[in-house]
Amino acid sequence: MDEKDQAEIYDLYESVGWIAYTKNPDRLWQAFANSQYMTEKNKQGEIVALIRWVTDQATVVLIQDLLVHPDYQRKGLGKKLMQRALAEIKSYGQLQIEVLTDDEETTVSFYKSLGFRSVNDGGMISLIQDTRY
Repeated sequence: MDEKDQAEIYDLYESVGWIAYTKNPDRLWQAFANSQYMTEKNKQGEIVALIRWVTDQATVVLIQDLLVHPDYQRKGLGKKLMQRALAEIKSYGQLQIEVLTDDEETTVSFYKSLGFRSVNDGGMISLIQDTRY
């Protein structure tokens, strides 16, 4: 990733208010170095959306981040990017694709429209231990 992409990605995280990521840019770039990601650019060639995921490419994928710049939200860009990423992810073979997201109706509806379902619907539970705070 070149410096221009880093600056645009940093600005994208800032634009959506995900400042926990931008407090320590070195950790953010470490996360990118250990993840897979895709970006979407505008007509000027600037990054306006991204998706990042972590995987072993055999059994599980965790979609960690999906960001769309506020000026480009509600235009189908996030869905388009997610569909591109899911196509690549599914090329790894059969695996479990997970996403942890805000429990807001519009966000949940977005993921459900892409075929995701609540772990509760499958008789499972998801647990987390978050040591970032």
